Amino acid sequence: MLLASSTLAQNRPAAPQSPYGGVTVEDIIARVNDQIITQSDYDRAMKEMDDEARQKGATLQQISAGHKDLLRSLIDQQLWLSKGKELSINGETELIQKLNEIRKQYNLETLEDLEKAAKEQGVSFEDFKANIRNSIITQQVMRDEVGKRIQFTPGEVQRYFESIRKTTASRRACASARF
Repeated sequence: MLLASSTLAQNRPAAPQSPYGGVTVEDIIARVNDQIITQSDYDRAMKEMDDEARQKGATLQQISAGHKDLLRSLIDQQLWLSKGKELSINGETELIQKLNEIRKQYNLETLEDLEKAAKEQGVSFEDFKANIRNSIITQQVMRDEVGKRIQFTPGEVQRYFESIRKTTASRRACASARF
């Protein structure tokens, strides 16, 4: 009996071993500057993407197409976050504001109530906050870095304001014609 159990134990695949003698805890699938994307990060993002796509009624083909770009999206996000770190953008103030907006939207009294509601739905509140923070940082970096490079010519500005003026005038004419 003891021999049989030791034989079974020897036939089980061993945990992947590090060349340094340790056991691999997490597989790294990408390194972006000083950050890493792990297999569990990828799996979590895949699950979130699938859940969101199903809620929106996406087809399997649309979901599959999203899977193809997932790693690229995670790498892009890490690049934006690295730039945000470089620019000292942390998004903490905006995070608190956004969490308060969500709390009010769901008629909850405190942020602790929001955290409890998230846990009841099986959502890690820390992951939830991290996703919001990452989104805020990405948006701020895009606005600061990309927005400052966009330049309009005086002619483009003039045409824009002319189109608004014409649209406003036609709306007024339509509104007065109804009465």
